[in-house]
Amino acid sequence: GLVYPRDIDKAKEWYGAAIHRDSVPGLHGLGMLYYQEKEYQRARELFDRGAKAGFSPSMNYLAHLYYTGRGGPVDRPKAMAIWERACRLGNVWAKRNLGRALAADRAGVLARIRSRWLQIESEIDKRLLGIINTHDDRLG
Repeated sequence: GLVYPRDIDKAKEWYGAAIHRDSVPGLHGLGMLYYQEKEYQRARELFDRGAKAGFSPSMNYLAHLYYTGRGGPVDRPKAMAIWERACRLGNVWAKRNLGRALAADRAGVLARIRSRWLQIESEIDKRLLGIINTHDDRLG
């Protein structure tokens, strides 16, 4: 932490208390802890719960886990569908990640055009929101 020493166990306890009170950001926060600890299956389960509750940051990370196969099988069509949903909710990072995924999959001319547009749109959104840098450039 910034003020106190980092205590992962205490953080898990606090996130657990938040989840007990139906906090969707708490689900995502605990998922992030597991993601950082490379416990991808647990992270995937928590991000899935957050995504089902409509929390776009959880959708973005869940899609990344499906796309890369961390914490379970690779399912790129499912990853793309989840990123699409997060994009509709305005998630800047999902736009960028979907754009990159479309470019990597080389799915044809229209997909490449859409890919480039999503990446440009995410950069514009980041500038409008004042986002300069992130802790994880791959995911946001």
